[in-house]
Amino acid sequence: MRVSIHLHGLHRAAAGAGQIDLNLREGARVTEALAQVMAVCPNLPLADESFLVAVNDRVSHLEEVLQPEDDISLLPFLGGG
Repeated sequence: MRVSIHLHGLHRAAAGAGQIDLNLREGARVTEALAQVMAVCPNLPLADESFLVAVNDRVSHLEEVLQPEDDISLLPFLGGG
């Protein structure tokens, strides 16, 4: 099944793209999508989990089962002061 990963902020800069399209097996979870993203873009800072995941514009969790054509957004935390 096809899903799209949308990258923002530092993730977009590290990947050099704002979107990555993936083909996953039926019943795949967000964690499997992230593993594929890391294989394609090893420079992405995803290992420390300093980001939120949204599936179809709804905050989600890493074990959510994905559906065909889902849009997954990786939203890095912002800091400042």
